[in-house]
Amino acid sequence: MSDNVRNVAILLLIALAVVIVPGLAELTLLVWVILSVVFVAVVGWVLYGLWRKHGHEISALSGRRRQLFFGGGVLALLTLVATPFLLSQGGALVLVWLLLLGVSTYAVFKGISGGY
Repeated sequence: MSDNVRNVAILLLIALAVVIVPGLAELTLLVWVILSVVFVAVVGWVLYGLWRKHGHEISALSGRRRQLFFGGGVLALLTLVATPFLLSQGGALVLVWLLLLGVSTYAVFKGISGGY
């Protein structure tokens, strides 16, 4: 049996256990929530470390570039907060979610690199 077939079989067994065993779906939801909180905490920690390392460079940006940089960051944060709503609705809102993340990334990049 190849590794891929074995891995797919393991995933299918785990999925079957979540469906069949009572209470396991709630446990899975709890683990997902805990992992989400840990992910947000790690992202915050990394951003704080980057701020401490490059804070002098960010404060040296011109006013317009700094506004572009922080505006893109705030847009990214608001987009991540709205992710459950935007992705659960499906359709065009998924495209809106992707567009917002793209615009925020572009704004942060342009703020740092010097373009408007």
